[in-house]
Parts: sequence; structure tokens; C-alpha cells
Amino acid sequence: MSRNMSALRKLINYENTMDCVQCGYCLPVCPTYESMKTETHSPRGRINLVKQFANGNIDLETLKDPIEKCLGCMACVTACPTNVKYGSILSEAKNVLAKGSERSILRRIADKVIFDLVIPSRFLMRFLGDLLWLFRKSGLLIAMRSAGFFKVIPFHLGDFESVLPPVGSPRARRNRVEVLYPTSSSKARAGFFMGCVMESMLSGINTSTIDLLLDTGVTVVAPRDQTCCGALHAHAGRQDKAKKLAILIRT
Repeated sequence: MSRNMSALRKLINYENTMDCVQCGYCLPVCPTYESMKTETHSPRGRINLVKQFANGNIDLETLKDPIEKCLGCMACVTACPTNVKYGSILSEAKNVLAKGSERSILRRIADKVIFDLVIPSRFLMRFLGDLLWLFRKSGLLIAMRSAGFFKVIPFHLGDFESVLPPVGSPRARRNRVEVLYPTSSSKARAGFFMGCVMESMLSGINTSTIDLLLDTGVTVVAPRDQTCCGALHAHAGRQDKAKKLAILIRT
């Protein structure tokens, strides 16, 4: 076993994996198991794989696909009768994959630019949102669809574009009121986290959610100067950066 692989295995809290008794209560609530019907894509299957990796019985490649396909919905945590810390197990496994997976120089540079420069920057995310709005407002989008461009681009970006909801204009996004009151008497008060990607590229969903809250009598507080919470970094296994951003947004 290489020194690097040994160090990666030590990043797994083995005791947490022992809490799973393989009872199967998690199976009916797991969306990936329900759709794929394979044990390795169930919560207990993933826990067992993480345990096997920590024991040195399997390699990173065997662990990769099941962990990456987990949605992280945590429905299994609610169903679990033994209170298995699935969230921690999943987070550690993603951290191991991020640290141990071989990546090309271009991929490493791209990851650093995206996760360390673009996503945490409120200015750059707003700028990308402006470009997306302009792109969809212009005739370029229609021309690219007609030419079949979205059928050949990689990473399913064409599928993503086809279901992308309307993007709010730069003016509408920048001029959001920080405190919005319902037309009827206020029954509750809620803080609303806009999100970095949500507000720049999926702002229509934020707008609809706020409208729904207002219609139900909720006063919505949405501070304008919000920053990245680190969720995307956590999903990608960049736990250290995710923690720093989470601490920053709390302050």
C-alpha cells in the first residue's frame, strides 16, 4: 500500500461505519437505489464500500461511482433506526476521492479557478448571470439550437440548458428589496438565502419561492450582500474550503 493511499484511508472514521447494521430500512427511501436497484447504490451499500476501502480491500475507483451518484438528500438518515452518521461518512468519502483522484493539469487548473476564484466571488457570479441573461435574450440561443449545437456539447450541458428556467434581468436581480412584506398581515418572518448559483443562473426559482412565501403571509428578509455558503465545495469533496466559506457566511 502506498503511503498516500494509507493516509487517505485514515481520513475515514471507521467507527461511524460500524453503526450500520445493514437492516435495509434505508432502501425504500433512497432515490438512487429505487432507480438503479443495485446494492452499491444504496446507503448501506455505500457505507459497506467505505468500510471496505478503510480496510484496504477495495481501491478508490471502486468507491468512486457509488459515492458520486449519491444525491446527498439524507432521506436515509431519517429512516435509519440506529442513527448512522451517513452525512459524515459521505463527506469523508468525497474528501478522500477529491484528494486521491488523478487529474490532469488542465483539470486541476480548471477546478482551482472555478472553486477558488469564480464561485466564491459575488461579482463574478453576477457577471456570469448577466452573460446568461444576455445570451438567452439575444437570437444566439435560437440559432445554436437550430444548428444542433446543444446535442454535441459534453457533460450533458445541452440537457441542462433545455430545462433552465428564465433568468432575471441584471436590474431585477440587483434591485431586490431586502425586506418584503406580504399583502395580508404577517404570520411569520423568515430569512432567505439567495445562493450564489441560484441567484445568478436560477434566479427565477428564487423569485417564485419568495412570492410563495409572501402569499402565505411570511415576511421575507433577504440580505443583499450574501456570499457563497460552501455547499458546492462540500459536494465536490473540498471540505476545508467549504468550512471556511460556511464560517464566513455566518459572520
